[in-house]
Amino acid sequence: MFGASKKRAAKLMEEATQEAKRGLAMNTDEGRTLVYNTLISAIDSPDLEKFPDGIARLWMYLGDMYFQAGDADTALSAYADAVISHGGLGDPEIHLRLGKLSLDRDDEKQAADNLARALIMGGKTVFKDEDDKYFDFLMTKLEPPPEGWDAYQPNVE
Repeated sequence: MFGASKKRAAKLMEEATQEAKRGLAMNTDEGRTLVYNTLISAIDSPDLEKFPDGIARLWMYLGDMYFQAGDADTALSAYADAVISHGGLGDPEIHLRLGKLSLDRDDEKQAADNLARALIMGGKTVFKDEDDKYFDFLMTKLEPPPEGWDAYQPNVE
């Protein structure tokens, strides 16, 4: 019985993730409504109790939706919920989003903390599609490892 429930939870997570990505790609109010309805429904599903790691990602997508809509305060709140959800602390993508938004809001302390977590957990590649200003800012706050950041590989299990 537990196996079937876990499979339902995994299927729900996959469907919610795909719908969220589809809605975000639309970059319209209709798309954001799709994201919101999909994620809130999934977050509230009792099936996800069997798949708690996915909830952090759902909060992250909800934050993306609010950020895309221009609501930085609510996006920040959703990203904060993501990072405190099971599996969220140490997720480089969540920390990257928190760090970027913090820097854009001139909160350099939170920006440095979260961007450093993103780098340490995800390596330099986590910054590859981002504006250089985020990595450049972080380099003013951190000492590079002996091999340099280009050669750094996170040792995360």
